[in-house]
Amino acid sequence: MAIRDELQAFFDQQAELYRAGDWQACAAMYAQEGCVFSPYSPPAQGMTEVLDLYRRWTINSDGAKRLIVTDAGTSGDLAWCILRNPDAGTATSLNVLERQADGAWRVRACSINANDEGDE
Repeated sequence: MAIRDELQAFFDQQAELYRAGDWQACAAMYAQEGCVFSPYSPPAQGMTEVLDLYRRWTINSDGAKRLIVTDAGTSGDLAWCILRNPDAGTATSLNVLERQADGAWRVRACSINANDEGDE
């Protein structure tokens, strides 16, 4: 399977969990030392802060969440992708993922970039 398709399946699952309000499962898709940088909240570094961030985000969510991988690449056990959420205008995110010993991907870093209108 091409890396773009593999990561699209990963983020389809994350979007489904987010829409369902399952903040714990969303955060579990991050590495223990994972981090999220967002213009909508202070940085979240490490599992405790990522859990708290997703708890707050899913509580305040309107349920709209789709993630589309627009570009992706890989080198060994690391991958990257650019995501777009069509429900959030032109906002994008850059994600770095690491393949775990069991073969699963986990997000190491996510940097969300706002559009000019401030949409999330």
